[in-house]
Amino acid sequence: HEISLALTVKKENDSRFLFTPLIKAEINLVASNKSKMISGNKISMSDLESLPLVMQEKESGLTKLIKNHLKKFDITPNVVMETGSLDMLKNYVMKDKAIAFIETYSTHDQLKKKQFKKIVIKEGAPVIETGIYYLQGKKLSPITQSFLNMLDKK
Repeated sequence: HEISLALTVKKENDSRFLFTPLIKAEINLVASNKSKMISGNKISMSDLESLPLVMQEKESGLTKLIKNHLKKFDITPNVVMETGSLDMLKNYVMKDKAIAFIETYSTHDQLKKKQFKKIVIKEGAPVIETGIYYLQGKKLSPITQSFLNMLDKK
């Protein structure tokens, strides 16, 4: 109860907290730019059941978000590896051993250098939301409340 606000990725709903969203971003599905698995740059959600997918470790928030998104479409992904190392994940994709969901800001360099290509999912990619969390019912300082009011006006 010492920290007034936390900037973080949106988690499951928890009645103890209020959440003010700031940024929404798609999570990129990427493949090697020289991929033999995916010739174009568009797939259907059902393709994820047969294409090899490398993911971050099971307990990561990103993995949970992706799996929840796929569950909405009744998709069981073909996960060939899980890793805690983003570099290992990227190398696996660059070697065309799998495709991967990676946060947009983490793929910028590889897309720019044409090491990766972004794959569009016809039904829509998972979206990650970042914002401010604070305790429900906690009296906030005037400056903290002013900051939240400013965010609400945007």
